[in-house]
Amino acid sequence: MSSSSYIHHILLPLLILFLFSHKASSDQQTQDLINQICNQMAPETEFCRQTLTDNLPSPSTDIYGLAKITIQQTFYNAGKTGESISNLLARETDQAVKNALIACQNAYSIIQQSFLQATVEFEEHNYKVIPDVVDGTGRALDSCLTSFDVPPHPKNPLVQQNKEMRTLLAMANVCGHVFYK
Repeated sequence: MSSSSYIHHILLPLLILFLFSHKASSDQQTQDLINQICNQMAPETEFCRQTLTDNLPSPSTDIYGLAKITIQQTFYNAGKTGESISNLLARETDQAVKNALIACQNAYSIIQQSFLQATVEFEEHNYKVIPDVVDGTGRALDSCLTSFDVPPHPKNPLVQQNKEMRTLLAMANVCGHVFYK
């Protein structure tokens, strides 16, 4: 293989892959904001940091940018979990599990709708109304969690998704206290 052919067939694709897969790393001010938010998320500090850093639009992202990431990721996560619940419901035969999953499907629908509205308000710079828009999402998630506590206490297949959503809702709450008021 000639060196020209080697460059075109091997190195060029690797270079393109590197250039397009490189994530923006944060500057010190952005990292301080991420720490300010995520240090309040124990024991899910690492999930919080990864969620924010993996979605940075630029190395210098302010609190508005971090709040936008949180809103978008909460909306996305709620939709993804809603799809998972639909798939579980299609296969489930145990009525107790189905009932609990239906409660969770309703909860995640409320969360997704609320964060869709929060996205609209954010884009229109109506920051002060966002806490009211997402108010109740924590209670909606609680209804999912407690639906598995009803006898006969079916096994909860959504433990990880619920933990991530609880963290995302807490992240949104922290961001809200920083600048929505």
